[in-house]
Amino acid sequence: MQKLNKAIVLQFWCVLEQLIPLDLTQTIQQSQYTDKIHFSDTDSGLPWLNPEILHHLFNLPNSEKKKPPKYTYQVFLGIFPMQCAFDFLQSLLEPEKDYFENLALAIDASSCIASVLIDSDGFFVADSLLFSRVPWAVKQLEAIFTSGLQPELHALTAQYQRTVADLNEHFADWLQVRAQTNRRVTVNDLKNLLKRVQRDCWQPDNFTSLACYTVKPEDFMHGDGYA
Repeated sequence: MQKLNKAIVLQFWCVLEQLIPLDLTQTIQQSQYTDKIHFSDTDSGLPWLNPEILHHLFNLPNSEKKKPPKYTYQVFLGIFPMQCAFDFLQSLLEPEKDYFENLALAIDASSCIASVLIDSDGFFVADSLLFSRVPWAVKQLEAIFTSGLQPELHALTAQYQRTVADLNEHFADWLQVRAQTNRRVTVNDLKNLLKRVQRDCWQPDNFTSLACYTVKPEDFMHGDGYA
């Protein structure tokens, strides 16, 4: 470990800029079928539990057909303004404000803590949990600025990989337990999953919504990551 210096802080800030999370505002604008899930919503507002919502909101074919259409739902958990993450980091850098004045960012967009897929029957899709790097990185930066000590970059990389592995293991175990009861995903399940993921990352003061979802064809598969 070594004493923190301006060059190292600048390095970490630049690394963070390369990890700007998914711009949900852009994703929503590009998706024809999307809606928010609020913390106060009931299960009747979830499209995988109440498919008629798809017909009501998006005029998609309803479930009364002989062969109802099937969809996959990409659910983004823990929606927050991207700006608040950078404002938080700026507050940590206040003693060096003049040195970092050119790094100020103005971002009018939203992002999320994690993403997960839900199938047309209302069940979580195995191995679909994606964990945003940025809220995790912000928490590490807070610890670094607070302690004044700088760990090696490779140690942080290894720590992130362990965090992702632990989350994936927890998610897999959770799905095994759920499979025994054949329980479909509820609003409370989304809250519990977000609560578990939040343990390992920075938390904004307020989420703008519990989640938002986009409706995809049944065979939709997520990419390697989004943050």
